[in-house]
Amino acid sequence: MVNHWSSWFPKLPSYQAYNARINAIYWHFEVIISHLMNQMNFNDCYDNVSLVDSLPIMLSKHPYTAKVASEIADKGYCDAKKQFYHGVKLHLIGKDRFEKIPKPNFFDFTPASVNDLTAIKPMICQLKNQIVVGDKAYSSEKFNQQLSKNN
Repeated sequence: MVNHWSSWFPKLPSYQAYNARINAIYWHFEVIISHLMNQMNFNDCYDNVSLVDSLPIMLSKHPYTAKVASEIADKGYCDAKKQFYHGVKLHLIGKDRFEKIPKPNFFDFTPASVNDLTAIKPMICQLKNQIVVGDKAYSSEKFNQQLSKNN
């Protein structure tokens, strides 16, 4: 495969060089995504329903020896795959749409070790008059009472 495509990309850097470049500019992605999200049209979304979820971004399946992006990543556990990993988590709140993928409304990246509920609390607290739907990782009686105050 490498020999077939190498003529198309003669100056392609090594994998390690590519990772170093991406790690050096990681914060730009947050700015770009925020800008794109501000341009979104939410006319086809339900006004009062938001969906919440988090997903792991696994940078390495070897959490004890991984050295990739150590400034922003650490060891976490993926319950769905029943495995430890080195990486980050993407936390997202999306506006629900009929028979379509939700449109992202808020997002954040955290090290893999950060609890889903802890990471999403500041984003959820910005919502008003919303029905928030999430899995059991977001269930907390104390937090639900706090949300009830925000309707």
